[in-house]
Amino acid sequence: MKSYKISDFERLDFDDVNDIPSTMGNYIWLLKAECELPTNAKMSHNPIFKSLKWKSRNYRVAYTGKATDLYKRLVKNHLNGNAGQSTLRKSIGSLMGFSPINRTAGKNDGKTKFSPSDEAKISQWLVENMIVIYCSNYNIEEIESDLIHDYDPPLNIDQNIMQNNPEYVIELKRLRARPAGASKIKSSISADNQSPMHVIFQYILDGTLKIIQKPEFWFTLFILILLFYFGLKL
Repeated sequence: MKSYKISDFERLDFDDVNDIPSTMGNYIWLLKAECELPTNAKMSHNPIFKSLKWKSRNYRVAYTGKATDLYKRLVKNHLNGNAGQSTLRKSIGSLMGFSPINRTAGKNDGKTKFSPSDEAKISQWLVENMIVIYCSNYNIEEIESDLIHDYDPPLNIDQNIMQNNPEYVIELKRLRARPAGASKIKSSISADNQSPMHVIFQYILDGTLKIIQKPEFWFTLFILILLFYFGLKL
């Protein structure tokens, strides 16, 4: 990790942020000391972290990725973009309980982001709770795979070997899959105290919302209604 550089966006000014190079490379998002990932009542498991030592301090590895342009990926996409451009932002926003909206207004293609006010809250959360280390290199695919294998970050969905976080990653993937328009369901029942019936109900509701967003559902329903109607005529 000697070749990696660190950015703490909470302490950097504009010129320091611009020091991040527009080169290919890899990066690792780390939780600051005493900070935790957002909690969500739909998540019944807690994340397990592996630590990375940086200049005599231990940090918990939350997410790692690759970039063809480190500045664009870290500053424009992850820090100041939206969940449609950043899987990290999508995971954080989902954990914070934000409701997804269509990435493109009026286009229900399954691609989502969050409202501008919610995206601003995600940016603020990243600034206050995480730091990032990065390194310019050309073997970005291989290094990304190695980092995921070595650190098993709980926020990495793709390629996650799930040594430490199988249940957490599965639950997070389901949480991230909510379609646009799926509102946040408030509950006074904590994740640790949810009854089996509550979990089953939530699973059915999430699945139903996802199904009815698809045009194929309505087309199939229309055909079934026609068949039923003409069946009665006969």
